[in-house]
This record gives sequence, structure tokens and C-alpha cells, in this order.
Amino acid sequence: MTLRAIITKAAAAALCLICSIATPANANGNGIIGNTADALAQAQRQQYGRQPKLKAVESLIKGKDAEIGVAWMEGNAMHSVNNERLYPLMSVSKLHVAIALLRGMERRGAAVDTTLNITPEQMRKDTYSPLLKLHPDGRFSITLRQLIHYAIAESDNNAADILTAMAGGIDSVDREIHAMGIKGCHLAETEASMHDAPINSYANWSKPESVVWLLRKLYDGRLLSGEYDRCIKQALAATTTGADRIKAGLGQGMTLAHKTGTGFRMADGIKTADNDAGVVTTPDGRQVIMAIMIKDSKMSDADNARLMAEITRIIMGDERQ
Repeated sequence: MTLRAIITKAAAAALCLICSIATPANANGNGIIGNTADALAQAQRQQYGRQPKLKAVESLIKGKDAEIGVAWMEGNAMHSVNNERLYPLMSVSKLHVAIALLRGMERRGAAVDTTLNITPEQMRKDTYSPLLKLHPDGRFSITLRQLIHYAIAESDNNAADILTAMAGGIDSVDREIHAMGIKGCHLAETEASMHDAPINSYANWSKPESVVWLLRKLYDGRLLSGEYDRCIKQALAATTTGADRIKAGLGQGMTLAHKTGTGFRMADGIKTADNDAGVVTTPDGRQVIMAIMIKDSKMSDADNARLMAEITRIIMGDERQ
């Protein structure tokens, strides 16, 4: 056997070993113990670490007056910049809340079209809440499906906290997320507690890759099924917030299902966070999952949004042609 043949055979055996083992040693960068696709994504990191898109993102964000984390997944390859840092989730956490609640409902066989009777005590008046504008007295009936729509698509804070309570509280949501195998994130605060003390928003944190893995598992059908799955995906596809973020960087014919998060502008002028995370589908049906998270920004809101759009243009570069 020639030396080339020996090397080729050894390389093939190594690749088979990487793709077949599903043990803690094959967890991805977020500590997720996954299937072959998860293990393969980790195995491809080094290969893709030198690719032009990654270098372009690194160059773009270098020297910006903010901490910027980016992760995206194309096929089974995960790419990320500054993933070792922890970023406030802000309203991206509403995605975690909705998924946790829906998983519990699916286990119990509870219907997503169950009607809820909302009381004024559940509707905080000094927060962002499109529902409150529709129902100023805070008393109305709404289906759970509609409430999830408002929490995700409209980013309604009251809707999110009602869902959190239904899920058993924020600690229960955190446990459910980790039970799915999603690591690299932590949920400890509600919308109300973050509103009362904006510094609390740092306690709801995530690494960018963690958000990408959550979306990947959701869109792979590993988290929900049937009406529960359709409910959350319809809400993500209907999102109205963040038109100047990821969506602004997409090419013609691309669609986006996503969740945004917007932080507080503190007294010193620093913005705690601006985020966008979602699933881009190209006209030929390919999907790219991405999360862009900006922390402690001294830039304007408009500059944060433009940066997210430009990062998206780099990530989707080939598909935009």
C-alpha cells in the first residue's frame, strides 16, 4: 500500500469516528450533546474558521464601540465570532419562553387555541405592550395561539410575562431549555423585573451559538410537533420588529423568521443590547440560521441596526447573487 493510500484510509476512518460518536466528547461549543449533525458541526469548525466570510465579519466588527457576537449555521457547519462572551438576550428570551411553554402543553395535550381570560393585574401599564393599546382597561379574552403571536411577532412584554407564568415561572423555563440539551444560556429575569431594574437584563444571557442551536433544533423538528410546532413558527415568520436589522441585509426572494431583542439606553449612554436571531430561507429552499448580538454599545440604535444588516450581507453573500 502506498503512503498516499495509507493517509487516505486513515483520514476516512477518522471522519467516520467523528460522525458516529455521540458522547460528551462530541458536544458542540455550547456543551450540547447532539446527534451526528451536531458532532459534524463541531468537527467542521476548524475547517471553516479560515473561510472568507468569517474573516470579513471579524474585520467589520473590529474596533467598534461595542461587544459583538455572531454565529451562523449553514448546513451542518457552525461559524462564530466572539462566542465565548455572554450577551443579554433581551426579548430574544421570549422565544425560549414560548418554546418551553409549548413543550409542556404538548406533553399534557393542552390545545393551543385554548381561550384565556386576562385581568388588569396581568397587564402592566408602564411597558411596551401592543395588547394594552388594544385593551386599555386590561380585561379581555384571547387564545393562547394569539398570545404567543403577540409575544413573538409583536414583542409584547405583558404577553411574554403571562406566558412565563403559565410555564411555571422563569426558573422553570430555564430548566426546560437546558433539558432540551441547550447550553450556553441562562434565564433568571422576567420582562417586569428587567423593566424595574435594567441592570437585571444582564442576568438573562446567552452565547450566540446557543441561540442558533435552539433555532436549529426547532426547525429540525426536534422540539415540537403538530400544532405546537406550527404555532411558534408562524409567530416567528410574522415578526414585525427589526426591519432594519437582519431583514435589511437579505437579498431578493429571501424570507426571515426571527426574534429581536432591544435593550436599555443607560444613563452613561451605553445601550445594554441589541439583538436579532432567526432563520433565513433562500429562494431555492436552503436555510441559514443566524444570531447577531450587540452588547454595551456606545453606537446609536441606527448604527447597531446597520451593523447587523451588513453582517447579514456578508453571511448571505453567495446567496445574494
